[in-house]
This record gives sequence, structure tokens and C-alpha cells, in this order.
Amino acid sequence: MAVTLVQGVSRTITIAGFPLATWAFALRIWAAMMVALYAAFWLQLESASSAAVTVAILALQTRGQAYQKAIYRVLATIIGVVASFVIAGLFPQSRSLFVLGFAAWLGLCVYVGGLLDGNRAYSCILSGYTVALVAVTQIDSPQNIFSAGVNRGAAIVVGIAALALISDVFAAPNVHAGLSDKFIAAHRRVRGFALAILRGESADPIQSAKLLREITAFHPDITALAAESSSGWARAAAARSAAVAWSRGQSRGRIGIASGQHLAISSRGAWRGPPR
Repeated sequence: MAVTLVQGVSRTITIAGFPLATWAFALRIWAAMMVALYAAFWLQLESASSAAVTVAILALQTRGQAYQKAIYRVLATIIGVVASFVIAGLFPQSRSLFVLGFAAWLGLCVYVGGLLDGNRAYSCILSGYTVALVAVTQIDSPQNIFSAGVNRGAAIVVGIAALALISDVFAAPNVHAGLSDKFIAAHRRVRGFALAILRGESADPIQSAKLLREITAFHPDITALAAESSSGWARAAAARSAAVAWSRGQSRGRIGIASGQHLAISSRGAWRGPPR
């Protein structure tokens, strides 16, 4: 309740036309970039600026969204660096074949990224152009590809660590707090739509489409719950089950109120996480 009160106050107070929450977000990102740059220079990384760029790329409003994107960024970097080693090892003496191999890898990453969405698509594209940053820039000195890949990976890890530290120090908001309120409001609208159908009223296709669009819009926030806390997996599973139940009810034109209430009650237990 205290967190909700603080968030409400931060939205009402404005400085120079911007809410206090916006200033807090900007301060967190600036502080994280300074910490990342200091740590990267202290570690004498060749690409120290990549640590600050990582913080800027992960500059999202909530902790869960930033952590989830950070995980995909690390995995994509590892895949891209390994692909750089493979391409350089296969074509060490031929620039033409090296460029063709890079083009084929980049095309594959773009194609797979087009089949996915959100941070998964981002990770595919990042895996593609990581080869350009690591291997193509060292095309005249392939013996330096390993050190270039290690330096880039280290800079990214430093940026992520700085952002995580500052997010904890400044108490960055969680996805769960905002998503819980959105779910309560969506549940009321879906329940009202279902009650109208049970009363014999004709289903409004426009209203049904709006509800479906609202339910599907929860997907990025639901996937971000898992990276937010130790109970994030349980919360994400409960939220995903509720969203799927609402979508099925909408598509079929009928929703069981009793089962919906049972789902809401069971979801609240998982939503709050394990007992402390």
C-alpha cells in the first residue's frame, strides 16, 4: 500500500512539466550509465562505451522489462560471438567467402526474428549484427576476434550489472504492481461482457475485438514477470492462464462466470507468490 501511495504521489507532482516519476527514471538511467562507464574504465575494457550503450538500450520503465531484455541481450551476444568464431574459422583466407558467410548468417537471423516478437526478435537481430561488430571489424586481423568478443561481452555484463545495482538502490518499479491493476480492470470488463451475453443481449463485435486487443496487449508484461523476482514464474503462469481463459471465452462467445471466479481466486494465490 505504501508503494502504491508513493507511485500515486510521483505521478501527480510535476517539475518543469514532467512528472516526478519521469525525473526519477531519468536519474536512474543517468546514474547507471555513469557507474557502468566508471567500472568499464576501471577494468580497462577496450569498448568501455558499450557498457553505457547497454544501459541506454535497457532503459525501460520497470525492473522486469529491463531484466528480461538483459537476459536476451546476453544470450544473443554469446550466440553472435560464437558465430563470429565459426565464420572466421571457416573462411580465414578468403574475404569474399567471409562476407558471404556473414551475409548468410545475418539473413538467417533476420528471418528467424521475423517469426518471433518482442525481446526474442530483438535477440535474433542482435545475434546477427554482433558478428559485424566482432568479426567483420577484425577482418584484417582475425587473430583479434576472440579478444574483441570477450571485450564486448564484458562491457555488456558491466552495463547490466550497473543497471541492476541502480535499480535496486533507487527502488525501480516492478511490472507486477501496474499489471495487477490492469488485470483487475480487464477482469471487470470481461465479466461485464459475459454477463451481458448471459442476459440474452447480442454480443457487440466491436467491443469483443477491443477486449481481445486489450488481453493480447498483456503479453509483453506477462513475459517480463518471470525475470522480476523469485515468484515471477508463478505470477506469470497465473497471469497467462487468466489471459488464455479470457481469450477463449471471447472467441467462443460465452464465458463461464463461475469458472472465471474460480480462476481469479486461484490466480490471486499464485499472483501474490509463495507465503513468507
